[in-house]
Amino acid sequence: MITQLIDERAVSLGVGAGNKNEILKQAAELLAGIQDDGPGQDEVFRLLSDREALGSTGIGGGIAIPHATVEGSGEFKLALLTVPGGVDFDSLDGKPVTVIFAMLGPAERRSTHVRILASLSRLMKDSNFVGSLVGASSVGAVIDLFRNAEEPEAPAMKTVEKCLLLAIVQKDEYLEPLLEILTGISQSEITVIEGHGAGRYLHALPLFSMFWTDESRITESKVVMAVIDRHTGNETIRQISTGVADPSRESGLMIAIQDLSLVTGTLEL
Repeated sequence: MITQLIDERAVSLGVGAGNKNEILKQAAELLAGIQDDGPGQDEVFRLLSDREALGSTGIGGGIAIPHATVEGSGEFKLALLTVPGGVDFDSLDGKPVTVIFAMLGPAERRSTHVRILASLSRLMKDSNFVGSLVGASSVGAVIDLFRNAEEPEAPAMKTVEKCLLLAIVQKDEYLEPLLEILTGISQSEITVIEGHGAGRYLHALPLFSMFWTDESRITESKVVMAVIDRHTGNETIRQISTGVADPSRESGLMIAIQDLSLVTGTLEL
C-alpha cells in the first residue's frame, strides 16, 4: 500500500535540522507539488498545522505522521522527509523526529485514511527499518525498503484436513442458532470471544482521534471460532445461511473459513 503512494517528487532525504513549523512548510510544499488539482502550499500548511494543534502526530520512536483531509480531494498524497540530525516535534516520547511522513487525503474516504496511517505506524515500529530509511541516499533505495517490507515471500502451503471457521456476529439473535449449528457439525471445541470494533480504541489514540468522533461507529460483536473438518465447510455455510442468516444478503454476520496447516492441542471450555 505505501509503496504505491510514494511519489519520488515528494521525497526529500537528508533535510537539515530546523523546527517543527519549518518541517511542516517543507512537507506542504512537497504535497502541493504533486497535486494536479488541489489546495496550494499555504492551504496545505494550514491544514497540517490545524491537525497538529489537536495533538502532536509525533508517535514516538523518531517518527511523525502529520496528516489532514480535504473535501473533494481525489487521491491520497504522501510526502516523506528524513532528518538525520533530528527535529523537535513535541513527540509523545519527547524524542526528536528523524522520519516525517505527511499525508493529505479525501475527507470522504476516512477508513482508507486510517488504514494508511495504521500501515505506516506498523512499519515504523521496526527500529532497523527506520534506521535504514534515515540512512537511505536515494529515492530508489527508499522504494526498495518499502517493497521488501510490504511484500514478504509467501510461505509454501500444503494440503490440510482441518479448517478454521471464524464468525463475527453483531446481532445477538444470531448467536444461539449459530452455536447450535456449529455444535452439531463440529467435533472440536467452539470458542466465543467478546469483540469490539476498532473504533472503540481508535477514537482514544492521538493519531486517529479526529476520525472516530462519532460514538455510533463504536461497535460491539461476538467472535465465534471453531475447527471443523475440511469437507464439511460447504454444508456448514449452507446451514448457517438457512438457519441463522444469509451473510450475502443480511448485515450483522460475517463468516470466513480458512485452511489450517497445523492443528494440535485441546481446550476445556
